[in-house]
Amino acid sequence: MNRRILTALCLALLLLGIASSVQAGQLTAQGIHVSNAPNGEFLTDFPEGTRTVYVVLPHIAMYRERIRIVVLDRRGRLVSNQTPILDGTGTTSIRVDYPGGQPYPAGQYNTIVYHAGARVTTVVWTVAGIDAPPPTDLPPVTLELSTNTVTFTALQGAANPKAFILSILEKCNRLLNWRASSDASWLRLGATSGYTPSTLSISANTANLPGGLYRGQVAVTAPPGTVNGSQTVDVSLSIVPPPDSTSVALRANPAVTGWVASNEPAQNHFGAAEIKVGAQNGLTYLGVVQFDVSSIPPEAQLNAVALELTGRNATGLREGTWTARYVQDGKGADWRTFGYAKISGVTTLTVLNPAYSRPSLGAGVRNYFTFQPDQVSALQNRLVSKVATFVIDGPRQGNSLFLWSSGNEPADDQVAPVLRVNYSLLQPTPTPCASC
Repeated sequence: MNRRILTALCLALLLLGIASSVQAGQLTAQGIHVSNAPNGEFLTDFPEGTRTVYVVLPHIAMYRERIRIVVLDRRGRLVSNQTPILDGTGTTSIRVDYPGGQPYPAGQYNTIVYHAGARVTTVVWTVAGIDAPPPTDLPPVTLELSTNTVTFTALQGAANPKAFILSILEKCNRLLNWRASSDASWLRLGATSGYTPSTLSISANTANLPGGLYRGQVAVTAPPGTVNGSQTVDVSLSIVPPPDSTSVALRANPAVTGWVASNEPAQNHFGAAEIKVGAQNGLTYLGVVQFDVSSIPPEAQLNAVALELTGRNATGLREGTWTARYVQDGKGADWRTFGYAKISGVTTLTVLNPAYSRPSLGAGVRNYFTFQPDQVSALQNRLVSKVATFVIDGPRQGNSLFLWSSGNEPADDQVAPVLRVNYSLLQPTPTPCASC
């Protein structure tokens, strides 16, 4: 027994040591320097014609940790931006060549080393002696994008269009960090942050979206004080519907759009400015959206259907998932009188896709809940009821609440819930002619 206890203690101490080494990885700032050779001596000046310098990095107990090395010239223009991985204890040298294999121009350079998101040190060095002081008329840091307009076109039900590559630059080729976000769930970004110069992939996910025109924006922002530091890229997506089909965008019925709360079994908040969904302070909130679909012929063949909701307020948003359920409306039922008790018990006919979580929700962000091809029949079989009702569900425990716009406020006309439908009318089969 004692031997087992001793073995367990040794194993625990070993694991603790490993964990400690993972957390304790550090760069020795005082020892970081530049040199003319790997692990070479401290140098602060290099001769004219130098094409390569080495950044020498002493480190302790690193566990495959990524650092960043940025080299700028005296005007702040980017010379090199590398992200090597350091491991273990020792000294690692990173080679920095001047772009294009050319010699470093005479002048002063700054090498900035980052680790764990923080600056560790800045090493100043020169080529061919001390350079003159930086000019005082340097232009301000300026964010530049290669375009502010992107257009996609795709066929309904076909493959996604080719991604667009956006260039993100600083006017004088200086290092500048940026962040990017989009306001539509069909818009996909290849990254949400980076450093100039860099590129950003913008793509469109058209899966199960009905034909029509969709609009979105990509916001690219830089730190405060940057000229043109907050820019948008307007993105349009045109989905071409099948031949001889019709696409409609139906607006929600304001009399049956809003929310219900678990402490009000017989009451509702239809006509409210928001669709409140989630949980807060021990209460559960369900959203309700209803559409009049009487303009769609009962005999129509539905090709694609999507529910579009626009975020209004994310102040209480935490963890969880949010879904949209297409529910049985009940022939002749007066939903205007329904409270939480009835709405929480309605029959679900199908659950739309996808389920959304915190990263995909936000004020002003448009979310699209779509019918998969094998789900469209659930709505098609009930067109005779002339209404389509959806219950929006979210977390039922904890405190995580999200609000979509109901469109019931005069200023919210452009963010009202929309049911997008593409349908076809089957051509009648001609009656055979007996005398033909």
